[in-house]
Amino acid sequence: MKQLLEKKYLSSLMLRFWWVILLAGGIAALTSYLVGTIFLRPIYVADAKLSISINFKDVGHLSQYEQDQMIGNVTSLFLSEDVVTKTVQQLNNEQFTNDDFRNQCFIERQVNEILFRCKSDKPETSQSLATIWGNFAHNELETAYFHAMEYERLKKIQNSYEKCIENSVGYHPIPINCSNIQPNEMTLEEINQQIDNESLLSKNIFTGFTYSDLIPANKPERAIRFQMNTLVFVGTLLGAFLSIIFLFTLRNEE
Repeated sequence: MKQLLEKKYLSSLMLRFWWVILLAGGIAALTSYLVGTIFLRPIYVADAKLSISINFKDVGHLSQYEQDQMIGNVTSLFLSEDVVTKTVQQLNNEQFTNDDFRNQCFIERQVNEILFRCKSDKPETSQSLATIWGNFAHNELETAYFHAMEYERLKKIQNSYEKCIENSVGYHPIPINCSNIQPNEMTLEEINQQIDNESLLSKNIFTGFTYSDLIPANKPERAIRFQMNTLVFVGTLLGAFLSIIFLFTLRNEE
């Protein structure tokens, strides 16, 4: 019974002095914001980006999983050790390592756009990081896609050649049209070796999509202070809570 009366009393107290609680929460929120502005390090974030679109006329119907896997192979290439190392070396900063890069830069996918997002306490650095990384990633994709097309071309030749050989069983010599299928008079073994080589050079990239040129990052003008929203939110709740305790204690003393 006593607890029920205390709850009712507390509710009525909050309704009566709501403006005090609101004012205390506002002051606490403002204080938290000022503290965050002073003590939280400002971070500048820059984005370079390119677009990737799957060509469904070439690949046919793909499930959402298959689409994500195709785009995922591309983003994995962008995050590969080779691309990261080239980006870091381009910066000409011996103190900046691959681990530093991975802590400051990451990929973000927004529908058909791939964002090369980098953060730094200097706007010029974040802009430079994102653009350099995007350029190397784009070049790497261009090279891998070329080898993927070569893989597809040789694979078609291999399939046509093997089918021709199968249809020629029992006929000697092999009809001339089978020999014409082989590029530059390559043997089937040489074609297989070249296919394996192109498969490695394509780095798990397959044809069936198109990609745009890279859009370089712009220099960020506004700084971001991470955890600022959380700090202000917690400060507001704390201020309101402390004001309620203060009012309850004050009324009890009266």
